[in-house]
Formats: sequence, structure tokens, C-alpha cells
Amino acid sequence: MNEYTPEEIMEIIVKRISVKANLPVSAISVDENMVNYDLDSIETVGLIGEIETIMEFEFDVSKAWEYPTIRTLAHFIFEEFSAGKKNI
Repeated sequence: MNEYTPEEIMEIIVKRISVKANLPVSAISVDENMVNYDLDSIETVGLIGEIETIMEFEFDVSKAWEYPTIRTLAHFIFEEFSAGKKNI
């Protein structure tokens, strides 16, 4: 299992949202609610799947709605991942 900092996790999420929302990375704010980037539920599930693949863990997609900003989601993932959890 690779180790990631919260900043690296945020970077992964920002890059994926940038592609899915067809926006430049510079237009993505880590403090903006992710629903404001017009990702539908299918795209959000795909985003979570990509993060799972990169970070090698399983993720409950409902957490994307519980932690609505990139920053809060990244910090949640970091805390859970750092605790050695493979399923969050």
C-alpha cells in the first residue's frame, strides 16, 4: 500500500475532476463543493473508482457526499488510509 499526503490525495482528486468536468486544473478549488462541478452520480462513482485504483483501497461511494469538498474528502481518506484501513 502506497502512502499519500493529504495534498497528494487532493491533487489526485483535482486532476480527475478536471478531466470529468472538462475544466483546467487551475479552475478547481479544493474548498468548493464538488457538486458545483456538475458531476452526476455516475461520474462521481467513476471518480471514486479511479481513486480506489490509484490508491489501492475500496471506498464507500457515499462518503463522497458526506465529505463534499475535495479538501474534506482528501483529509478523510488520508486519516482512514493512514490508519491502515483498506476499506473505507
